[in-house]
Amino acid sequence: MKKSFLNKIILAVILTLSVAATWLYANPVDVATDSGFDTSYDGGSGGYSGGGSSWSSSGDSSGLSNNDLEEWKKLSTPEKLLTLMPLWLHIIIGTLYIYFGIYRDSPRALSLNKNKAITEEEFSKYIKDETMEQFILNRYQDYLAIQYAWMEFKYDMLSNKTTNELYNQYQMQLETLKTKGQKNVMKDFLYVDGMITSVSKVNNQTTVTVEIVTKFYDYIINEKNQVIIRGNDSKKVSMHYRMVFIKNNSLKPKTHCPELIPRCPKCGAELKNTSTNVCEFCRTKITKETEEWLLAEKECISQQ
Repeated sequence: MKKSFLNKIILAVILTLSVAATWLYANPVDVATDSGFDTSYDGGSGGYSGGGSSWSSSGDSSGLSNNDLEEWKKLSTPEKLLTLMPLWLHIIIGTLYIYFGIYRDSPRALSLNKNKAITEEEFSKYIKDETMEQFILNRYQDYLAIQYAWMEFKYDMLSNKTTNELYNQYQMQLETLKTKGQKNVMKDFLYVDGMITSVSKVNNQTTVTVEIVTKFYDYIINEKNQVIIRGNDSKKVSMHYRMVFIKNNSLKPKTHCPELIPRCPKCGAELKNTSTNVCEFCRTKITKETEEWLLAEKECISQQ
C-alpha cells in the first residue's frame, strides 16, 4: 500500500513538472545560457532510454532562435498548443515508461502461476490415497522436517527424508558449517500456497513436482556467541520452491531368506553395497527402498 502511494506521488510530480516545462516552452523568457544540454532518460529497469535525444540552444533556454522567438510570440495560444502536441506526446510516453518501470520493479508478494498446475483428475491417476491438497500439505510437512533436521544436524532424519544423492550433498554442507562453528537458524514457518505441476510413474518410481511458497526467518549464527553472521532475525524471507518428491518400491525388501536380495531394477544385478546410490554394474542411480516419499530435488525459483 505504501509503495503504491509512493508511485502515485512520483507520477504526480513528473506530470506537474511536465506541465510546467510545457508552459515555459509556450511562454519563453529571455535567459542567457552558454549551451544546450544532452539528456538521456533512463527509467531504470523500466527500459525507457532517450538514446541520442538532445536539445541545443544558441539563443535562449527555449531552444528557439531570436527570429523564431518573435514568430512564436505572434501565435495564438491554441496554435501554440497544437504546435506543442509532439512535445506533449513525448512527455506522456516518457512518463508512462518511467512510472511503469518503477511499478514493475517494486517488490511484490511471491505468487504461483496456477496455469502450470495439473488437475485433480490427472493427479488421481497416479496417487490414490491422497487428494492433491493433502499431498501438498504432507510434503510441506516433510520439507519442514528436513529443515529442522538440517538446522539441528540430525543426519539420520535427513537420511530418512531425502534420496542418497541429496543426502550426500546436505551432509557435506553441514560438515562445512560444523567446521566453521556455525549454525543455520530457521523458524516461524508460514505456509502461503502450493500446487502440483507434474506427476509421472516410470519403472515403479512415482515422481511428483511440487511448488510451494513459504515465509520464515532464516539466518546463520556463530554457535559460540550466538552472533548473527548472515541473514536477518527480524525480517522474514519469502521463498518460492520447486521440489521433486519420489517414491520407489522396486527393490525387494531385505529378509532372512537369501533368495530375496536387493537387485538393480534395470539390470537385475545383486546390490551388494546398498549404502551407495549407484549400481556397480550398469551405473543406474538407485533410490532407497521405502514406502515413504523422499525429497530428490529442491530449487529456489525466487526469493523476496
